[in-house]
Amino acid sequence: WKSEFIKKLGEDLKDCGFNVDFIYSSWDVGDIDAIFIEDIKVCVVDGTYNKIEERYPGAFERTLNFDEYYDIDYLRDNKEKIIYYTDRLFEEYDKYYKCMKEAKHIHDILESEYLIGMDFKKADSYTYEIINKLIKGKADKKPEETHRFLGAMGPKGQVSF
Repeated sequence: WKSEFIKKLGEDLKDCGFNVDFIYSSWDVGDIDAIFIEDIKVCVVDGTYNKIEERYPGAFERTLNFDEYYDIDYLRDNKEKIIYYTDRLFEEYDKYYKCMKEAKHIHDILESEYLIGMDFKKADSYTYEIINKLIKGKADKKPEETHRFLGAMGPKGQVSF
């Protein structure tokens, strides 16, 4: 439900005229993990699985604690189920990440074989050729840089945006 809250907040801000970056979850691509509003330098992140250390708590960052909105009586009445499924979830996460670590190791071995056969001078020459074609007529303005992930490997397989 936090994802839905963040998504709705982002859509409302977009409707108010703000540019909003929606950052999707690599675990469940239907979920929004965060939004970033460049115009006002605000980022809203679901901290459930994205652990964020506040550097200047209260001075710049603000933590919204949704715990105060829970129905505590319901949660206490169902604590055994909550504990069971939470523990299962994290056990499965652990298995998943161990598997991904092994897949990364295999990927690195495979990639090293391709790198041995790479003609870097030819690749660099082609790269500069493309860059020179792209920058012709480039307007004089301050460049901006944005970092995002292009894709992710999740339980539904490879996902790219």
